[in-house]
Amino acid sequence: MHCFLALNANPRLSLLIDKQTGGEIAVRGLLTCSRDEVLELLARLQRSRTSDAPQDGKLLCVQCYCPVYLCGQKDKTAFYFKHFVEDDSCPAMAGRNLSEAQINALRYHGQRESARHIRLKNIIADSVRVDSAFSEPIVEGSWRGRSNKDLRRPDVRTRFEGRLDIALEVQLSTTFARIMAEREIFYRNEGAILLWVFGSFSLEEVRLLMEVIFVHNNRNAFIVSEETLAASQAAGEFLLDVIWTEPCIEQNAIAWNERQARVRFADLTIDTELQRTYYCDVDAKRAELERQIEYGRVAGAVQEFWFAYHRIAGRERPSATQLETQWRGIRREASKTGVALPHFYDPGVQDVSRILLSAKTNASVGWDFANLWGAAHHVFAAHDRWLWIFLPALEAYGRLSAIEAQDARGNWRKKFTQWHHPEKWPRPEADHSLDGYIIAAFPELAAHVQ
Repeated sequence: MHCFLALNANPRLSLLIDKQTGGEIAVRGLLTCSRDEVLELLARLQRSRTSDAPQDGKLLCVQCYCPVYLCGQKDKTAFYFKHFVEDDSCPAMAGRNLSEAQINALRYHGQRESARHIRLKNIIADSVRVDSAFSEPIVEGSWRGRSNKDLRRPDVRTRFEGRLDIALEVQLSTTFARIMAEREIFYRNEGAILLWVFGSFSLEEVRLLMEVIFVHNNRNAFIVSEETLAASQAAGEFLLDVIWTEPCIEQNAIAWNERQARVRFADLTIDTELQRTYYCDVDAKRAELERQIEYGRVAGAVQEFWFAYHRIAGRERPSATQLETQWRGIRREASKTGVALPHFYDPGVQDVSRILLSAKTNASVGWDFANLWGAAHHVFAAHDRWLWIFLPALEAYGRLSAIEAQDARGNWRKKFTQWHHPEKWPRPEADHSLDGYIIAAFPELAAHVQ
């Protein structure tokens, strides 16, 4: 059997705060409770008058922070909340209209006084206290701005290594975006850092503002708990748990893997200008992977261009006009990565493309040789200025063993030996005029480019 809460009996008392957790409870969300659940709630709130036990947790009015209880209407099927003391001291009950900022301040105050929040800020203070790199932490101390106009009371205030003021705030709710923004601006202007800390954090259940903090903080979220406190006390250093998302490439796009670790505060990177504190520089890693994806697209386009140009695997060579158009598009995409590709008619570009595509495809690309064996000897004979990249390419693509297996007369071994002993046979002068092109077209060989 279901019953309902009669909002019209007390329409101003529609949002409550759980004293124990600091979480908000919308009265409307209780409309579908079963009768048994409502009666259990009624009994629990009555017990909360004289009990501080967690199971008898109080519900508080969001506007005056006074305990409320549940009572039934005459028909015993409808219920509503009332203050334990109805004396018109509550702005809502007295009919006074508060501004949004005033209501938010009251809600914020109510959450700050929850048992869970009080414990978390004490965990932070006790963790900081064991680390000699920090000054004695101040809990709920006043912090007046340089202009003397603004005043803040961070959960915990301390100084790191005698040079950096730090405000540590427990993230309480998903409803105070404005308050969070104001605090970040305040501490940035103070040359300090604001570090939001969670009591728990789950990427699967993250709420909007928690996600905002997470993304803004370089996709790093910091957590304190009884376990981190014990670890800090054992290590004599301030330790936190951190959850972050590590970027990777899957199917030519950025994907994310969740990571977590217990870290020293001393190992974190602090950016006061952006008000970010992080363990893993996720943004930098993502930017690098995005560059790799762009490079991969350019490389794929370049290689496909040459496959068509040389009619590899049955492809047809486009017309001269089509080739010009295609290459112009490739050069335009490459320029976005900061690479200026030369024209494909450049003899050096054509030579190095044939050489490296032959090594990559295990075939003779652009020459009338039966296989890579013939092309490899041709490179030694006619294109020795590119041996510096051709030989590492053969090794990178796993072609050396096959070539050596065909070397019945030892001709390849002789050439290879001469290359590796320049003190006996001087190496030909290496041509590095197309290093940028090689990196763009064959990024997997970039480590071999000087």
